[in-house]
Amino acid sequence: MEEIKYEATFSSSVPCRWLFVIREDYAWVGGVETKKNGAGKRVCVGSTHYRYFFCSGEDHNQLTLTDPEDIIRVRERIKNDPDYTEISCNDEARMLGAGFSKPVGGRDHSKHIEELKRKYGGDEDPEYSDLDRKLIAKFRQ
Repeated sequence: MEEIKYEATFSSSVPCRWLFVIREDYAWVGGVETKKNGAGKRVCVGSTHYRYFFCSGEDHNQLTLTDPEDIIRVRERIKNDPDYTEISCNDEARMLGAGFSKPVGGRDHSKHIEELKRKYGGDEDPEYSDLDRKLIAKFRQ
């Protein structure tokens, strides 16, 4: 099975600029204290910090990412920030969502996903037994 290659390039309005993304980490409250704290509550237990440095390109204001999680993280962070723009990405990175607005080779999203599944071996829909289907239905309720 061939590995999927993601690539997206972002640009900053200023050369040699840092971009910071901070994500809060949550844990479920449980155990003996459940009655006091409330069942099913999530509590912030810390944060994860991501740093990206825009230093590539002719003007030293570009950043090229190949990890899908990094691409999604940066897209979410720069979504409403006029100082940053996504200037290019390949078809696979575009299918991660909210990416470079150019259409994917004139194809619609669902057809392109089917092509990627054929090309890279895609996920087959698992065969579930009747018992598995009943359990899944109970979990969804």
